[in-house]
Amino acid sequence: MKKLLLLAIVLFPTAVFAAPAPTAADYDLTVHVTGSHLVSLGGSNWVEFSPRLDAVINGKKVELFELKIRGAVLHTGDYKARIVSGGGSKTRMGQTGQANDASTYEDTVTYEFLLSDGSKRKFMLVGEQE
Repeated sequence: MKKLLLLAIVLFPTAVFAAPAPTAADYDLTVHVTGSHLVSLGGSNWVEFSPRLDAVINGKKVELFELKIRGAVLHTGDYKARIVSGGGSKTRMGQTGQANDASTYEDTVTYEFLLSDGSKRKFMLVGEQE
């Protein structure tokens, strides 16, 4: 009985303060991947590859880069995604150290894709086109 009580005391704070895991409904963006490429990250003695995607999000053509080494391209098509950081809502610091709102002319966004098998991948915005 004491062991069960100790286990409950140890696990209770984790259950109470843990953020709920995102559900499929949280992935409210549709990313249409139109191209997928492997980009070489190699040095002089080694070569590794990371996926770079051409995509359309809310009508805007963008380039996305996965921050993980992989040996295969992601298939083109539609993916559900959500913004996990950035999105133009954060105040950024200028070179002088003074706070400025750069969200009107630049952006730093990381998207999380929800794949059909339930796995997730994060891609960083690295370019946009008209």
